Amino acid sequence: MNRLREWLEICKRTHQSSDQSLEVVVDLASLRVIDTVTSCVREVDMPFRYACLSYVWGKGSQIQYTNSTRNKLEMPQGLQNVDLPQTIADAIKVTKEAGLRYLWVDALCILQDEPEDKAKIISKMGLIYGSATMTIVASTNIDPHDGLPGMGTANRPVAQNAVKVQGITLAIGLHDPRQSIYDIESSVWNSRAWTFQERALSKRSVYFTRSQMIFECAHGALMLEEIVPATDPAFQHSTLEDHRVQPDLLALVWCHTSLRRFKNKGFTIRDADQVMMMSEDLDLDNMNPEERAKRAPVFNITVDAALNFMNTLGDTNGSTPWDLFRRAVCDYTKRKLSWESDAVMAFSGVEHIIQRGTNTKFWYGQPSFAFEQALLWQAGEPLQLRLKNGKAIFPSWSWAAWQGHVFYRGRGWKNSVVWDPVSVVRWYVKEKPQWVIDRFIEEGNKTEDEVEEYRKKVGEATVLLRELDARSLHHLDAVGKDGWVMEQDAQHNRHIYTHNTYKGVKFTYPVSLLGQSIEDRPDSNGILFFDAHVVPIISCDMQQASFKMKIEDRFFQLGVNDESRSANGRAPWQRIVYHQGYRAGYLSLNTSSLPAEDDGYEYHLAAISRGSLSWVPPPPPGWDLYWSTGPCDVQKFLFEEEWHTGLGNVEVPNETVEPATDSMVEASMRKHNENGDPHWDISRFGGITVWDVYEVLLLKTQNEVSWRIGAGKVNLRAFVAAHPKEMMVQLA
Repeated sequence: MNRLREWLEICKRTHQSSDQSLEVVVDLASLRVIDTVTSCVREVDMPFRYACLSYVWGKGSQIQYTNSTRNKLEMPQGLQNVDLPQTIADAIKVTKEAGLRYLWVDALCILQDEPEDKAKIISKMGLIYGSATMTIVASTNIDPHDGLPGMGTANRPVAQNAVKVQGITLAIGLHDPRQSIYDIESSVWNSRAWTFQERALSKRSVYFTRSQMIFECAHGALMLEEIVPATDPAFQHSTLEDHRVQPDLLALVWCHTSLRRFKNKGFTIRDADQVMMMSEDLDLDNMNPEERAKRAPVFNITVDAALNFMNTLGDTNGSTPWDLFRRAVCDYTKRKLSWESDAVMAFSGVEHIIQRGTNTKFWYGQPSFAFEQALLWQAGEPLQLRLKNGKAIFPSWSWAAWQGHVFYRGRGWKNSVVWDPVSVVRWYVKEKPQWVIDRFIEEGNKTEDEVEEYRKKVGEATVLLRELDARSLHHLDAVGKDGWVMEQDAQHNRHIYTHNTYKGVKFTYPVSLLGQSIEDRPDSNGILFFDAHVVPIISCDMQQASFKMKIEDRFFQLGVNDESRSANGRAPWQRIVYHQGYRAGYLSLNTSSLPAEDDGYEYHLAAISRGSLSWVPPPPPGWDLYWSTGPCDVQKFLFEEEWHTGLGNVEVPNETVEPATDSMVEASMRKHNENGDPHWDISRFGGITVWDVYEVLLLKTQNEVSWRIGAGKVNLRAFVAAHPKEMMVQLA
């Protein structure tokens, strides 16, 4: 334990303290904890120093703090008279030996049979773990009775081999610090949903593994309990690069859609002296640098370490709230829950991190600041609807409704040039009858009979809706008026917004300021109401379907038996979208099941947002236009075009070409590596431009109520060619 006290002192001395610790003082007047001196559970006034325990509950029984055990556990020495699980007993010992008096353990510090107390404390989980001096992690446990290896009855099965040679101690390292720690990352503890937020929220964590004690803090330091430890906690090892991925990466870049415009191009890899060129017979050596860069650009490929939610928590320079959210969902949905109804509750502490002090609401795990983007998650595997007593626990539009891994597609390359997609739906919220009647009266010149007749009609209405103001909802008047400043993130080639109210936080789009109201989009039953342009879609056997060159059909085809259209393996839940036999887009279904014919449901693709495919720089419109046109400008222009000026200027598809088939074109032109991009028949729908992609939801509808069963992207011209109709969507 001397080593642990040393680590805590080093962290305190060499790292800046987190201001998170101040928040709990304001938010909680007191906290229920275990007092290791009096050996009981008691309420302690804030602030004070304490430890938290993160462990796996498992299925074994354990003593809990309930109305029936409360008096016994609150009596001095009360914990001495109950059978404590070994892990909790060991954690009490660690707390005392680390120089702390108090320990917070969920089983003993939350009134387990009191829903109000439970809800109150769980909502503060971010503050409780974030304000703790340290978190004790039982990373080897599958049950609370397993104990902490090396602390009590639990032994360490792996030992470090060491030998002395001429007075010098030589030891085999237990862990390669350039890689993730296998004992932690592969543990049952790390697979659980609740422990995800506990790990993310903790400022300092001490892990008890099969071989050693490991200390990690939010400032990036990692300290190991080895015979020959690193003496400088600030020491950073060089990145471990996997050179095996480079040939695959070269092939991927070489064939990337956005590079087709360069007939001559070269590639170089970090630390490599040679440049691989693909070019016509050009005399590159005798060209001046400017002409060479234009006619045969060289692209520098670097492989950075993979980013996830945990390793970007301290990245205040590059990570926006949206970045944190999408990474959190990707990592969190890989984890398991004992109770599926906990899916949203176990994410609430992570929401606290994502908010970063901003005025944001979360609805079933989805943030208000990027709500349309958040609806467009994709399945990483076949998903299963979370049910309780045969009914869905959460709305189908939330990732939390589905059991299994989901993710959000990023911008492509780290420095891709692309405007983020913008909303093209009109939002509505439910209103009370009196509000509707008052608005009618405010129009003026209404007789009593007219008002009474209108009141009667309102009373007969099934649903009363009010449209949300798009300009206010999308902050179209914010830039230059509300203090928002647009900046250039040259490293990532993206537009960034900042505001003095949220110092140190960068945004991909303006958000609500403190004090501004955020109306709840879902109603009390979790139903969303919005107007969208939709196109019907049917499952279609592409081996038997005939194609039509003249545009006639007002529906899309969801491809079946079309595996030969993809260059790589395509999972059963990943499907190609066609219009009259021409490839038009790509869908990721929630499950492997396809929409069935005559099953009583209607199926539509609903346009939620509009954007572009990512480009390798430079941008086709030129840098000046790209940087001067901000996301708010794009939102305003495309929303106006969607609902007011119309899409009459969209280029009509070419009706003279046949769909791409095996016998007509070369494989390199026919097949695509499926990566989630739509890919479309260029001869039919034209080449890649800007804002030529709709991001869509696949909806199944019955009795005017819809459910989300997939998401994807479709070419704009193909969507317009199918003659979309306006639909009031009630998304449950």
